[in-house]
Amino acid sequence: MEASMRKIQTILLGTFLGGVLLGGVGAGIALVEYSSFSYGGEKLIGYENLVTDHFDFQFDPEKGVIVADAGYWGERTQTRLMADESVPENVVRYEVTYNKKQTEPFLDFVPAQEGISGFQEAERKQGMIEFLVSSQGSDLEVFMECKDELLKEIKEKKISSYDMAYITKINVLMVYK
Repeated sequence: MEASMRKIQTILLGTFLGGVLLGGVGAGIALVEYSSFSYGGEKLIGYENLVTDHFDFQFDPEKGVIVADAGYWGERTQTRLMADESVPENVVRYEVTYNKKQTEPFLDFVPAQEGISGFQEAERKQGMIEFLVSSQGSDLEVFMECKDELLKEIKEKKISSYDMAYITKINVLMVYK
């Protein structure tokens, strides 16, 4: 019984060590193969789906100051308003260029509360306009659109970095008096 148990342990140990050896050889071959790849640069995708839309917010200046915010996906950046005489009076217009297949932009108004950044104490506080974006589509959809290009590059021993266009431009416009 003891001899048969030793034989099984020897076989199992040999199988394990053989697997480790083959795994190491496979990893070495893969490393040599992929180290011969070159970098193909940055590829921009989704630019064929860009559209420019206007998102208007009408306000009453008698109610106080508003702050326009152009942050999106957690990147909150307060934006200066730019003068544009084509914008109707008492309207803040967000002119946004975005990928219509991947994003759905919209405006939200947050009424003023104590502690909202962007307001000076001497100003009457009305609120803040926030530019927000809802994500559309899926990563699998993007991958499937790029797969042919990716496979072609792998055959050519190249690897590129793919960057998706989401929001490419935001202008916040209004008439100054």
